[in-house]
Order: sequence, then structure tokens, then C-alpha cells
Amino acid sequence: KAFADTTEGTKSAEECWEQIEEIFSEIKVAAEEIDVDALDGLLAKLKEYRFEGEKQETFEKIKEAIINLDTDFLQEII
Repeated sequence: KAFADTTEGTKSAEECWEQIEEIFSEIKVAAEEIDVDALDGLLAKLKEYRFEGEKQETFEKIKEAIINLDTDFLQEII
């Protein structure tokens, strides 16, 4: 299962894209403010969704940037 093309979330990112965009917007603000707690909470929200294909790659980059507190990269990618 670790090599699957989708994340383990239960909600389809495609079907809930408006909510995903809202989370991305909140991540951008939290990155600007370097709010680590907010970023952790928002990452947990993103993990509830299943991403596929190219969006899965983007999700992995965002997840890695949050874990590494790479706020500059977060602002670039979102």
C-alpha cells in the first residue's frame, strides 16, 4: 500500500476541490506568518483527502515543505 498512486485519505480531492483550495489559501497565510501549529493542523486536514496523479505529487511536495518548514517553497507552490 505504501507504493499506491493515491494517498490514504477517505475523501476524493477531485470531488472536494473547493475545500482543498480553501486549505491551500490557509496554508499560504500560515506560511507567511510562519505559524507552525496552523501548518500542522492544515496538513492534517489535507491528509483526509485522496489525491491522484499529478495532484498527488503536488500534495507530497506541500507535505514535505510543511514538515521542513520551507515557507518560501510553500508560498511558491500554492
